[in-house]
Amino acid sequence: MEATTDQIATIAALNDIARRTMGVTCRTVITQGIAALDENTQSDILKMIVSADGRRR
Repeated sequence: MEATTDQIATIAALNDIARRTMGVTCRTVITQGIAALDENTQSDILKMIVSADGRRR
């Protein structure tokens, strides 16, 4: 089953909300690889995710 354009737009909008409100509106899960990094690097990565605008490139 392939998603419709409306479904894709809805999922993208929900992903944008979840990314901007990480840990508030959704559960945040990280991989073991990210967890193994130092706190500063983890923080930098999370900042990049939160600040991403969600547009495809």
